[in-house]
Amino acid sequence: SLIEGNHSIHTGFTAQWMTKTENSSAGDASYSFTGTNGNPAFANFLLGEAHSYSQASRDIIPYLNFLNFETYVQDDWKLTPNFTLNLGVRWSYFPTPHDKNGILDNFDPLTFNRAATVGLINPATGLFATGTPGNYTNGIIIGGRNSPYGSQVNPSYYGGFAPRLGFAWDPTGTGTMSIRGGYGMFYDRTLNGIWEQNQFVNPPFVSSLFVLNPTNADTLDNPSAGQAVVSMSPRSLHATGNPQFKVPYIQDWNLSIEREILPNTLLQIAYVGSNGTHLLGALDLNQVPITVRAANPTMPLNAIRPYLGYNAISDITPEFNSNYHSLQVSLNRRVSAGLNLGVAYTWSRALTDNSSDRSTPIYDTYNPRLDYGPANFNRNQVLIFNYIYDLPFFRHQTSALSQVLGGWALSGITTYETGTPVTVFQFNDPFNCYDWSGCGANAAPGTYPGGIGIDPSFVSPRPDLIGNTAGPKTIQEWFNTGAFTDAIGHFGSAGRYLINGPGYVDWDLDLLKYIQITERLRARVDCEFFNLFNHTNLGNPLAYTDYGPKYFGHIFSARSARQVQLGIKLNF
Repeated sequence: SLIEGNHSIHTGFTAQWMTKTENSSAGDASYSFTGTNGNPAFANFLLGEAHSYSQASRDIIPYLNFLNFETYVQDDWKLTPNFTLNLGVRWSYFPTPHDKNGILDNFDPLTFNRAATVGLINPATGLFATGTPGNYTNGIIIGGRNSPYGSQVNPSYYGGFAPRLGFAWDPTGTGTMSIRGGYGMFYDRTLNGIWEQNQFVNPPFVSSLFVLNPTNADTLDNPSAGQAVVSMSPRSLHATGNPQFKVPYIQDWNLSIEREILPNTLLQIAYVGSNGTHLLGALDLNQVPITVRAANPTMPLNAIRPYLGYNAISDITPEFNSNYHSLQVSLNRRVSAGLNLGVAYTWSRALTDNSSDRSTPIYDTYNPRLDYGPANFNRNQVLIFNYIYDLPFFRHQTSALSQVLGGWALSGITTYETGTPVTVFQFNDPFNCYDWSGCGANAAPGTYPGGIGIDPSFVSPRPDLIGNTAGPKTIQEWFNTGAFTDAIGHFGSAGRYLINGPGYVDWDLDLLKYIQITERLRARVDCEFFNLFNHTNLGNPLAYTDYGPKYFGHIFSARSARQVQLGIKLNF
């Protein structure tokens, strides 16, 4: 730190050498027992006669190492007695990890050799062609071996310069009013578990053995007595954002006005916003483009995928964005000694094209804008009251009467907020199953009726929006269920989180009493009420078109009923 005139300058750095290591427990043996040999399944379990046995070839134990380094300089410049300017910049360097044991791998589209896939997949079945060994190293890079990024499997980003700008101004010079504003960029270390997930499932370091014996002749002491089953189906992969891998960052800004409108009463009005860039999210890197699916409506997906020889490729990649804008108003008043009242109101909207970092893949890999909409944590309006009152009676507790009537306090929080958003899906619609298996008679080979070709276990299909979603908001029909129809042969037009679920009302109250037992021993007795008035806060409606009119749009759940909690604390 350096103070020079009206400048207060601060600079520093932080360096961290980090390690993350854990196993996936993938080496456990798994047995199944059935009744196919005339015995019940449980009897075969007691006899140790297994129908099948499977086990991964090894229990992968990653040993990731990575560096966090940041440095900054900031000048707090007091231009006048009532105006201060904050200027600064931070540089953040968060390189991608490497593995000490040399087993870090990834799928890199730039190293995938399309020519090596000729004749690899049977176009009629989507399986590896008879006589081909398969190729589970095409496009796979390994840190320290064939990776173009050396010991890493993603490039590191050096451009993490983050400016800071802020000001504080007292326009009256009396200390009863302030105008503040600020802007800043903030980089974030990406979670490292996404690289571990590559190691846990990707070839070439781990594979699985499956042994089948239909007569249940396998035994626990000789699990390989059956017949080894070699899968001819292409394998799914896990990837992390190649070829580019930018570090996520967020931009925050705010402008607020604070004013003492009455003695002991402070009013604040603020605009607060943010913008997230290069945020992590999931997509299917091997999703079949809709144009390719339309040109090959009866072919299995695995025969027309962009990266032949692989099934779905779950790619966790920093390609997503978010934004948030809000009006925030608060009023706080200290009425008298021991009494504080406050109220805060927020009117906001949070939008994004992916609400989670890895659990919810986007709908169309090639058009992320189909998923742009409210975030799953979006709350359009929130109103909160808070109050604390130390009752003024018999504060000193010097008599038996004061021990009973004194030392009481009351505090509480009252919350009103709009509901959480809901997405409408059509999970089990036969027109949207992704391959012959599980599609039923409506999608027999040769008569596939225009499915878009996404894997419903990975990406959830959505219907078409054909009307206004506003509904009666009853338990039987929260939204207009007639506003949706199944999408056939294309990605549904219904966006994410179109529906707002029921709102939330909650009164939480704490009644407490202090008891001075001796000069050095004091007790505190609490009686806490959660949802004091037992208000019914409904859960979100079922939003799956496949439930049909009987359940689609219905509400079958509610949040917690009233709860009362008693407690005693002794201080000595």
